[in-house]
Amino acid sequence: MMRFMSIQNDDREAFLKLYHKYAPAILGILTRTIVDRELAIECLNRSFYKIWSGRLNYDPGKERLFTWMVKIAMSCTNSEPFAQKNQSDNNLREAIDLILGTNIKTYLELKYQTEGGNFGYCLDSTMMQAINLIYFKSQGFVITSEKLGMSLDELKRIIIQAIRRLKTSTK
Repeated sequence: MMRFMSIQNDDREAFLKLYHKYAPAILGILTRTIVDRELAIECLNRSFYKIWSGRLNYDPGKERLFTWMVKIAMSCTNSEPFAQKNQSDNNLREAIDLILGTNIKTYLELKYQTEGGNFGYCLDSTMMQAINLIYFKSQGFVITSEKLGMSLDELKRIIIQAIRRLKTSTK
């Protein structure tokens, strides 16, 4: 507890130590709530800013430090733009799963395990990049569409085409 007291007294070095100790665990919790890893990292960074800003409000008599920090992080997931982007990503994932009649993430992981280096040979580079970013690197649709310079509708169409090609391809 002495460490947090030094943070309450503006000790930035102690705050960095606190960040390095707890950030991985909090990020793990956030990535279960926010599918998009980059968005979860952004939420983590905002959370630690709020932790630093609100450090004088922490009362060790009320709750454990980690619990207090997780509450701050989880409040971030409900704020804009995190909740909106995450809901948009979840809706797109569900729509694609319904259109193709399968859990795409599970299907792709299994296909990769069985085919290894041959995985995705029938896809063009944009399709492969989209699949890789969304399903293997846990990027969201919004961020992936921005990275690939296309609309969400275009990205959805490309993902559906890619999965259909993978389903009909043979090694």
